[in-house]
Amino acid sequence: MNKIAAPFKVHFDRVYGMLEALTENCPDDLWGKKVGGFLYWQQLYHVFALVDAFVEMPGKKPADLPYPAEVARLLRDEPQAPSKAEVLKVAKAMQALGDSFLESLTEEDMWKKHEGRSQRLGRDVNVHEALLLLVGHGYYHVGICDSALRDRGIKGMM
Repeated sequence: MNKIAAPFKVHFDRVYGMLEALTENCPDDLWGKKVGGFLYWQQLYHVFALVDAFVEMPGKKPADLPYPAEVARLLRDEPQAPSKAEVLKVAKAMQALGDSFLESLTEEDMWKKHEGRSQRLGRDVNVHEALLLLVGHGYYHVGICDSALRDRGIKGMM
């Protein structure tokens, strides 16, 4: 792995590991409750499902996910909650996608325009910035779910 992408890999592994732990350690009665404006499980599903939105290039078929894009993008609630195992299955698949992308990068790639992310944001974004957004997005949702656990007196991740 190139020396510029390597720190992103460290944080990608860290944040997505915390998100997995937040999935596994969520009390059953919190799983379907709203935290930070969205269902707890949907906060996690959103982060995992959108990994491809940060790494995939245009023309690639979106990941095959169990819920429609509106649910993944938090545009609508989904009252039928998946099991934790189902969310963790999505997590593993999307982490593999992120790992593959990170492993494929050269140092020169880091400064090239990321066509997919640029198209989705409507402005030019290089690969370096796309990785900053990927990791930052994960940490943001760790904070939301971590707060929900702490509000219940459960030790958080951070």
